[in-house]
Amino acid sequence: PFVYFRLREFWNTGVRGRKDVEDMTTLPVLGEIPVRKEGMGDGQIVVSENKNDRITEAFRLLRANLDFMNKGAKVLMFTSTMAGEGKTFVSRNLAVILAGTGKKVVLVDTDIRKRTQSKLSGAKCKEGVSTFLSGIYTDISELIIPAQLHPNVDVLPAGSIPPNPAELLMSDRLELLIAELKKHYDYIILDNVPALVVADASIVNRVAEITMYVIREGILDRRYLTELERLHREKKFNNMCVVLNDVKDKGKRYGYGYGYGYGYGYGYYTEDGGRKRKHVSSRSSLLKKLFNKKRI
Repeated sequence: PFVYFRLREFWNTGVRGRKDVEDMTTLPVLGEIPVRKEGMGDGQIVVSENKNDRITEAFRLLRANLDFMNKGAKVLMFTSTMAGEGKTFVSRNLAVILAGTGKKVVLVDTDIRKRTQSKLSGAKCKEGVSTFLSGIYTDISELIIPAQLHPNVDVLPAGSIPPNPAELLMSDRLELLIAELKKHYDYIILDNVPALVVADASIVNRVAEITMYVIREGILDRRYLTELERLHREKKFNNMCVVLNDVKDKGKRYGYGYGYGYGYGYGYYTEDGGRKRKHVSSRSSLLKKLFNKKRI
């Protein structure tokens, strides 16, 4: 078994967790989102004010860490290395967990090429970010879809796909858009394109106050981490930090018994947020199994 696990680890080139990021970069890890249940897509909202399962607690911790990164920051931009790393999932659920504290949040789809956030929000109209940037619309309130994911979460869709996305995002009207949104919202979350695919991410980043770089465990090749370190050192992105997504339970995988979060707090709740019986010590549990009675 030892040789098998060592060989499997040797051939595994994906990011294996927080340690890989900390060993190969100087980027701060803002949060770790545990693996989702099977069948949960990127559009699903898995957090709630009434839940206390570990994925909700992970998002609460991510919310708390934002103040340590840049206290008072209102504009958060999400990006990743490639598609499929979960930035849309993380941005949507973070918006809901921020709104749970009474804050007004707007989720802006700045991926005007793929428009994933807009599609998940059911936006069928062609008006949105692109039409505002082109000058067709001047009143942002006409473009907002209210109370989409939560009573305090609105969505600004991407709009129609323009022939010149990069040039449109370079317009001064992007700064005007953010300035107007700041008047009405406590947080502005920008769901952007992958950073190493097209130039849109670096163009939009000029208005961002925190850049949240989503890395999916086991998907991104570790060799890309040196490129992230270069982007960080050259300050290509404002206040760049990492959010690890789909983090596996190392305790269950290797039999260490600690689990996600080292067992503090998470063990007292079921996945649906209800209380469950407190865990007993292994010695007491063994005696109960052997003698079917309590210790004396």
